[in-house]
Amino acid sequence: MAKRKQSAAPVSLFSFQDIITSICGIIVLLVLLFAIEMARQEPRPDAEAGQASRAEEVSRLEEEVRSAQRTLDALKQSEIAQSAYAYWQSLQRERDKRKVELGYETKKTAARTVTRDDLTVKRDALLAQLAKQAEVEVVRFIPGEGSKKPVLVECSSSAISVKGENPQSYPANDRNAVLRAFSTRFDANTECLVLMLKPSSIEYANGFIQSLQKSGLTVGWDALEEHAQTQLAP
Repeated sequence: MAKRKQSAAPVSLFSFQDIITSICGIIVLLVLLFAIEMARQEPRPDAEAGQASRAEEVSRLEEEVRSAQRTLDALKQSEIAQSAYAYWQSLQRERDKRKVELGYETKKTAARTVTRDDLTVKRDALLAQLAKQAEVEVVRFIPGEGSKKPVLVECSSSAISVKGENPQSYPANDRNAVLRAFSTRFDANTECLVLMLKPSSIEYANGFIQSLQKSGLTVGWDALEEHAQTQLAP
């Protein structure tokens, strides 16, 4: 008997195996990529510790730099002070040199030989001069021709004093009482007030004069030295 010829070709699985292998390779690659990405994002304790250590080191170095800068500034100020002191000493030496050249030291040494009697004489002369200056100056007031009798009133910072036949002093700080006393004591028709104003009374003089004028009294005024006194001439 004759053999039959096979009409169908054998089945090959080579292409299917290639597809399976490629898919597995792609999956492996994707898994590796995901693992690498997660490893990058995951914080490392040792890296954080290193960063903290570096931050502390930077802070310490910055503090050392600031301390060194402060020390440098202090040294500069000290150098400036030393330079100024040296310059001052040079000026002192130059001044002493000029004094010696002008004979100042000789005069100073000679002045030390002044005896006690010479100092006593100078002291007595100064005391006499002071006593002379302390003498009270008397200013005589000569009344002019007029129908009213003048009444002298000295004004200072401490007192308001009436001069004349019945002298009397009033405290300057209670001028309202002085106004009441003047309004009852003096006659506006027959008497006029002449205020002798000392420099210490300048603070209240203007207001006091206006108050006297408002009360109806006739008021005149003139300047008087602080240490002087007035006297009405006969």
